[in-house]
Amino acid sequence: MKDLISRLTSINQFFVLFEKVLLTTLLFSMIVLSFGQVMARNLFSAGFIWVDQILRLEVLWVAFTGAALATEFNQHIKIDFLASIIRSDFSRKLINTGAHLFAFLICCLLFIVALDYIRIVSSDLTSTVFQGVPDWSFQLIIPYCFFFISLRFLINVLKISYEKDYKLKPFS
Repeated sequence: MKDLISRLTSINQFFVLFEKVLLTTLLFSMIVLSFGQVMARNLFSAGFIWVDQILRLEVLWVAFTGAALATEFNQHIKIDFLASIIRSDFSRKLINTGAHLFAFLICCLLFIVALDYIRIVSSDLTSTVFQGVPDWSFQLIIPYCFFFISLRFLINVLKISYEKDYKLKPFS
């Protein structure tokens, strides 16, 4: 079991690095594009139509990538009312395992629904954001992130269950 956990963790760490780079690049790009659009509209009374579409897509990507990274660092939205009341380590471990397992199952369902959504949207070949690039290709971030959120919840369930002194890691 330790071998499975270490393999999943090493795969996950590669994608965490990828997501950090992607998020940084997207945020920088959003700042530059939005500043350029404001300057073009104010100085030249004209803007670029495609910038608004790109910014809309980048907001989608930032939101989902940020959610995936928040799950990695245990900074996602959670209700930990019971964990704050219960003092027993075993009970707290049981509640954390149950909560992460429930979140894992919900994210797996959302991953399946997202794949189905992409399948349905990809059948419409006329809808394009840019010339020749279909809309659904930009929406692939949705199933990607739900897959990795599910994987991260599964890793946490395994680590909480099988490692004696495992603590969920904070953001670093």
